[in-house]
Amino acid sequence: MTKYFKIATENIDKLEFELPNLGGKMKFNQIVNYGHGHIGAEPSERATTPEDYDKEFVKLVCKTSPVYKVRDLMEFHFDSYEANKQEFLGQIKYHIVPLMKKERCKDGHISLIIDWVSEKEGGNKPANTVNNYNNIKTGDINAPAQFQQNSQNSTQNFKVNYSVTTVQELFDVLKDDIESLDASIQEDFLSEMNYALKQVNQGRDIQGQLTNIGSLISNVGLPFFVNLVSSGVFEVMRTFLVL
Repeated sequence: MTKYFKIATENIDKLEFELPNLGGKMKFNQIVNYGHGHIGAEPSERATTPEDYDKEFVKLVCKTSPVYKVRDLMEFHFDSYEANKQEFLGQIKYHIVPLMKKERCKDGHISLIIDWVSEKEGGNKPANTVNNYNNIKTGDINAPAQFQQNSQNSTQNFKVNYSVTTVQELFDVLKDDIESLDASIQEDFLSEMNYALKQVNQGRDIQGQLTNIGSLISNVGLPFFVNLVSSGVFEVMRTFLVL
């Protein structure tokens, strides 16, 4: 079993954010060498481990959609954890996040988890680092980018302050282009955009969501987005869409 995550009660329908109850045993196929070049697989069992639940948690986080619901998922398990909360944050930061990267979870999900942990830790920053800022003033989509770097030119945390007006204008143009796409693809775009707007209105960085939106655009093909590429706001935000 796991001490970190809330597990569904056996034989009772699980709640949305609970992990499935794996029971005490896990079934798997064991490779058997019968000799004379004959190799096969036979059903076997092993004891369920905490690592099994870590993988279930990563699977649940990575498939959570829309992405903004990941915060609700994290709060659910954080509130359910009755021991030292710092232990829970450490488990997420040093074990779950690397697992998410290994499983190639979307960058937006990973960024959200990292931001959530940072908020719970009180927004503490590592020593000897400074933030870089790219400030775009409200209503001025052609405002120049402004960067700050320390004298050692060392690797630093990167935070972007986007204006709500600029982001909204970008998304308004993008919505015109996606109207003719399949409903499922439109939903992917709208989920990322809605969550990004919610975040930017709260003064939070949305680079993860912009990167995801850029990936969606690339998957469809940039030439399809006629309104977007001809707009002034695209030139301002193109770098952040990683296009």
